[in-house]
Amino acid sequence: MNVSRAKSILVAYDGSEAGRRALDAATELMGYGSTLAVVGVTTLSTDPLADALRYLSDRRVFARYVDGDAHPAETVLEKAAELRSDVIVVASRNGSVESVVRRAPCDVLVVS
Repeated sequence: MNVSRAKSILVAYDGSEAGRRALDAATELMGYGSTLAVVGVTTLSTDPLADALRYLSDRRVFARYVDGDAHPAETVLEKAAELRSDVIVVASRNGSVESVVRRAPCDVLVVS
């Protein structure tokens, strides 16, 4: 899969600055017909999904928002499979990156 042609993009977001760079990278992958899902993972902010909604709304980007209710890596992997994601976007500072990269059902873009 060429990530530049991704139709279903999942980004893990924790409210950090690195997480915002992951949001930016995910939106740059979007093209006509693409969908973006943001999964909230263990967070620095009190509500990562509300933060992501404000951030993306300011940029006029529509996304689906999914609460992370388990271990971050498990949540990301489960949601990627459920949503049939073409690519997962994660920040390199996320402690679950190695597990996501090894077990992902699709390509993974790690943003530093």
